[in-house]
Amino acid sequence: FLPEFEATIQRTGVQKDNLFYFADCLRQWVNSIDPEDNNRKRKRKFLFKRDPRDISQIWFYEPFSNTYFKVPTAKREIPPISLFEYKQVQNYLKSERQDVQNQDEIYMAILHLREQLNQARSLTRKQRRSNQRKKENEKAITQLSEQNQSKKAVVSESLQTSDDLWNTPLTAFDDLR
Repeated sequence: FLPEFEATIQRTGVQKDNLFYFADCLRQWVNSIDPEDNNRKRKRKFLFKRDPRDISQIWFYEPFSNTYFKVPTAKREIPPISLFEYKQVQNYLKSERQDVQNQDEIYMAILHLREQLNQARSLTRKQRRSNQRKKENEKAITQLSEQNQSKKAVVSESLQTSDDLWNTPLTAFDDLR
């Protein structure tokens, strides 16, 4: 149920979206001529399937054995990457005015963008933690200030009651004389 496409097989392998794929199972079909072409000039197109969640490999339908063979990218270092992420890499390469077909530059751009993503995640995590600490500190400060206010109220009430004692007139003791 994967999306399929047709392509010719050249010496460099199969090209799809500026990625080159090659495996030994393709060797016998390199530059093969279309059997239905009377002029024998047109190259034969073969059926391939590709999973958009991982475009680091495609599946080649071999017409004689009626089986599918896994074909990785010609540059084996290219990690598993989704079609969406690959389009972001292509846009990044265009914005940096780099060659969008150069497999080495594609590989380096994938690594660069993934590193940026990891840094952004860690910064986001740090920021989230910092914000949480600020909230916790503000809660603690407000709780302390509320406790201080309540203590001040209790102290002021006790001071008022003790002040009343001092405000009453004193009478001399009769038995001391």
